[in-house]
Amino acid sequence: MHSFYRPMEVAFGQGESQNLTRMLGHDRPTEPTVKARFGEGINANLYYPKRPTSSRPAKLPAVLWLGPLSCSGGYTGFYGVAPIRELTDADFIVLCYDPIGTGNRQYERREFYDKYPKWSLVGKMVLDARHALDVLTQSPDVDRKQVYLMGYAMGGMVATFVAARDFRLAGSAVVAGFTPMRGDSDTAGTGGIRRYSHLYGWLPRLGPFVGQERRVPVDFDEILALAAPRPTLIVSPKRDWHADAGEVAFAVGRARTVYAALGAEDALRIISEEDTWNRLTDTTMQKVTDWLKGQHRR
Repeated sequence: MHSFYRPMEVAFGQGESQNLTRMLGHDRPTEPTVKARFGEGINANLYYPKRPTSSRPAKLPAVLWLGPLSCSGGYTGFYGVAPIRELTDADFIVLCYDPIGTGNRQYERREFYDKYPKWSLVGKMVLDARHALDVLTQSPDVDRKQVYLMGYAMGGMVATFVAARDFRLAGSAVVAGFTPMRGDSDTAGTGGIRRYSHLYGWLPRLGPFVGQERRVPVDFDEILALAAPRPTLIVSPKRDWHADAGEVAFAVGRARTVYAALGAEDALRIISEEDTWNRLTDTTMQKVTDWLKGQHRR
């Protein structure tokens, strides 16, 4: 899934048209913005803290924001603007772009499997995220040793895969991103792995495992373990209708044994939110921001 990745050149100061920017709400955040283009012509925005350049460090920590599935709004759909503002207020540079099939990339998904029948949309999303990290690591304003991921819902799922493979990351935060696949059957009440193979078409090769979920060859506990020993925060809402909170906690526990073997057991943390469902609340966003600031200060 990741073998296609090659570092790519980034074009700063280029991006989507002003009309499209306004239509998608990419101009809504009030932070100073730098445009960039990466990968196969993907437009991105880097949002900067509001305070003057003269009063901040020469290089700043950065966060790559991976948002939920929002076909019409792209990265600003649902909760896109709030995380940007929260993170820039905490003195992070935030990089955002529309996932494939959303926002200004609606048509890329339509013929994807005609062009790449042996690939997957998740593979493409992971590749795009890794190329987005090229933007941050090539930016003269970013501290390359302090680059983080934050993913919510679909973006959280993608973040777990990216963190497992890309060691440029200093850490990652995942909110309501996954439920273990081997327990994600049609009767689990979550939608089952059929969501990935049939409903969204994210991972078509999971299709043969519908009804045989215990035979899925790799699961999120193993994927999480691949990120060790780098800091990882998992936020698991107890009322998330797409996930079994108990299964998520069990997967984190299994992954933590790998962290422990590397002397970093406390680097993998889980927050189980009792009173929330699958949404990104102000309280949750504050917890994630505080965690990210804590990692940066170490």
